[in-house]
Amino acid sequence: MPATMADQSYIGDLGNGLICRWSTPADEAAIARCLTSVFRNGPDAPIYPNIADEVRIMMSPGYPFMGPGDFAIVEDTSLPDRPIVACTCLWSHQWSYSGIRFGVGQPELVATLAAYRNRGLIRSLFAMVHARSAARGDLVQAITGIPYFYRQFGYEYVLDLGGQRLVDVAAIPPSTGEEAEPYRLRPATVDDAPDLQ
Repeated sequence: MPATMADQSYIGDLGNGLICRWSTPADEAAIARCLTSVFRNGPDAPIYPNIADEVRIMMSPGYPFMGPGDFAIVEDTSLPDRPIVACTCLWSHQWSYSGIRFGVGQPELVATLAAYRNRGLIRSLFAMVHARSAARGDLVQAITGIPYFYRQFGYEYVLDLGGQRLVDVAAIPPSTGEEAEPYRLRPATVDDAPDLQ
């Protein structure tokens, strides 16, 4: 049975040596190169190095919203170094409405190198992201970013950003005193900076 767009083994032929597929851990540096080239203040502006750190963190196995195989990428196989020329990733969230929990898929870090724009690459990547989100049972897709751009992929403005989850202190069960507290709340210090970036 051929792989579907949601499957990790999926490879789609986009023509002219371009293929779309899901990422592997080996793609981390190439994804970071693509994103650092796109997310800067202009073509001659310096790259934004924090994006590479964000990619490393997001592709680590312990990241809560996605894993190393959750970037949908376009690779140019016609070039010797096979660069990643477009990508987006799919985050997984649990939201609730009136106490009913449901899965939400969120595309993030949508990018295409300037030389590869206006070829429908993001449309192909969004088809992959939507297929994977549906396969895992997400009921909602949510995206932040440029509203008029994402309308072409079926997204509409629905909610203001800045939602939150509140937990009433009374809902936290008191300690029995028989075991150590699993967490401790304290002000951050300079030594915490590497963990907070």
